[in-house]
Amino acid sequence: MIQDSRIDLDGLSPFASGTYRDVYVVPNKNGLAVKVLKPTAAFVKKRRIRSFIKQRSAKQLYRFMFREYNCYIEMKIKQSRLGGSLPICEIYGLVQTSKGLGMVVEYAQDSQGQHAKNISEISAMRNIDEQLVKSLNAFIDDVYRLGLRVNDMNPKNLLLDESGEKPRFVLVDGFGDANFIPLKTWSTRANLAGLSRRFSRVASILGLNWDEANRRVILR
Repeated sequence: MIQDSRIDLDGLSPFASGTYRDVYVVPNKNGLAVKVLKPTAAFVKKRRIRSFIKQRSAKQLYRFMFREYNCYIEMKIKQSRLGGSLPICEIYGLVQTSKGLGMVVEYAQDSQGQHAKNISEISAMRNIDEQLVKSLNAFIDDVYRLGLRVNDMNPKNLLLDESGEKPRFVLVDGFGDANFIPLKTWSTRANLAGLSRRFSRVASILGLNWDEANRRVILR
């Protein structure tokens, strides 16, 4: 997928940025993005204990890669058995970049080939129709069917990818169990409760109702 030994990201601007990572479009590789650690990732003022550990352990610094890969592999195995769509972005491998080790992932796009809109952006457009609700419920079905563990489903992590045959929602970050005590992994009940809270929030942002009994979002 990536044949170059090193991806040059110098002079490029990330299209997304979080507490620990920046995300860039891979140059000259359509449909691919790469996640790299920010220079400040080893120390976050509000997370001093975690930062202390990360400054002394590369394994802890890149812990997100272990978590996301473990989750991705689990989802792919289940998908091979159960079929259907994958509710998280595809992961294509690790590469060296001019900004350090990077994780190459699927680049979700809108119908014009630009960065896919997230939940907040969709909400701001106030263009919530039955087709969008259908796509969101298909994503919800996949999450529950595959038993996805979600650490962070904030509005910027859930995108509407329109690059395929039909629009699909995809979680591009925040998947996997990131807790020191992996309660969601050990307890299906705890994971289901967490998913319900997260989908209720997504529904609220979009001006929809969350039907917990049927695990659906519905138009008001």
